[in-house]
Order: sequence, then structure tokens, then C-alpha cells
Amino acid sequence: MASSRNRRRRRRSRGRFSFLFKLLTLAAAAAALTLGATVFFQLERVEVEGNSRYTAQEIEAASGLRPGDNLFRLNKNQINAEIRQALPYIENLSIVRRWPSTILIVVKEWEAVARVEPMSVPEPAPEGGGEEQPEEGGARDSRTAESWLISVKGRLLEPAGENDSAIRVLGLGILSPRAGTAMAVSQEQQGRLNALLQLLAALEEQGQTGLVSEIDLTAASQVRMFYDNRFWVRLPQGGDYAYQLRALAAVMPDWVDYDSGTFDLTREDFPITFSPD
Repeated sequence: MASSRNRRRRRRSRGRFSFLFKLLTLAAAAAALTLGATVFFQLERVEVEGNSRYTAQEIEAASGLRPGDNLFRLNKNQINAEIRQALPYIENLSIVRRWPSTILIVVKEWEAVARVEPMSVPEPAPEGGGEEQPEEGGARDSRTAESWLISVKGRLLEPAGENDSAIRVLGLGILSPRAGTAMAVSQEQQGRLNALLQLLAALEEQGQTGLVSEIDLTAASQVRMFYDNRFWVRLPQGGDYAYQLRALAAVMPDWVDYDSGTFDLTREDFPITFSPD
């Protein structure tokens, strides 16, 4: 009977030692993996794809990545934010680890679609004069004397050069412009800004951005755009621009003999009318 008890004690003792041995083995394996990741998976090379405006060196510098950085410990969200903050033309990007020592950054860049012109400040009216005051939300809301390039979604990219070929936009005053941020306007001009972004999106969707050279938002409830370098097109503020642009493209061949004129898409009784100059 004593022999039986001794055998049970030995089995329990072996079980405890076996469990401790397994824990020590797992801890040693984890330490080995951590040491291996620290020693062997260090950054040696950064590759960049999809870039055209920025060089690979500019993107690498903006990322904050340095040779010797550990690939396991890289914070992708932080790298993404730092690149987009430093380089306004970056629309989105992805960061891929290529083991054992390479990081691949794939970028997509914004295109400068439109150029928002500064709103001129009117001359002060003579004392006692009866000149009409500017519309609320008009010139007085402008906070910049510079033209700014924007993306199709209204992201401010950079101040525009004098010879830029992007679509000229009139009738908006940008508030506190800063590259890489969304364009902001006064509350009174928010309807104009929404109409502009909807129209730019529809033009891009229809592949017609190259046909438009100017968009005028100064009227209270209408949008005017200069189309094909010879026609003015009047649109309602906040209309179904995708449908209206398709309708415009469909009827355009009927007016090829006219050098200029105005297409009106604001009337409820007729979808589209044309008045030659």
C-alpha cells in the first residue's frame, strides 16, 4: 500500500515538472522570436510606387522611416498620417512589409482639377452714397488674395501659378487656406461650394473636365460654366449634374455649326434650350 502511494507521488511530481518544463520552453521560444525579430527584421530599403509629382526620396523622407527601424514595430497609421500631412497631393497610400527588410509604399496622388480665384474686395462706397452692398457671403468673406488649386473633392493642394490650366472657379472666398486641408467657406457660401464639388465630381465621372475652362458661382441660384471654349452652360445650383452633362453631350453634335451661344438647363418646362449669340 505504501508502494502504491509512492508511485502516485512520483507521477504527480513528474506532472508538475512536465508543466514547468513546457512553460519554460514556451518562454524561451517567445524570447527567441522577439530577439530574432529585433535582430533580423530591420529596415534596409524603402520602395515607392504610383508617384509622379513627388520623388521617392521626398515620400521616404516624409514617412519618417530610417534604416534599422524594426519592421514589426512600425506604426502604419502614423506613417500614413505623416506622409499625407507633409505632401498635400497624396490622396491615399498603402504600406506593405516585404520581409525581411523592405517597406513598400504605394501612393495615389490627387490631380489639380480646379483653380479657385480670390474674390476681389469692392471699393468702399462714398459717404452717403446709395451703392448696393455686396451680397452677404460674397467678397467680404474672402480671407486670401491667392488663387488655390483644389482636387475634385475640394482638397486644397497649393497656391496656383499664373499659367495653371485647371478650371477657373469664380464666386468663392476661401477661409484660412492651408495646403492639405478641405476648402472652407462661409456658411452663406456653403451651397455654392456643394454645387461646385457635385459638378466637378460629375465632370470627372463623365470624362468632361477637359472641356470646361471656367465655372462661375457668383449668381445666387445658378451655376455657369464655359464649355468647349465656345458655349456658356447655365445649370441650377444643386441639380442632377450627371444627368444634365449626359444630356448636354447628347445634343452637342446638333450645334457644331455655331461658334458660340448659351445652353440653358435651368428651366422646368424644357430640359435644355439653346440660344445662339
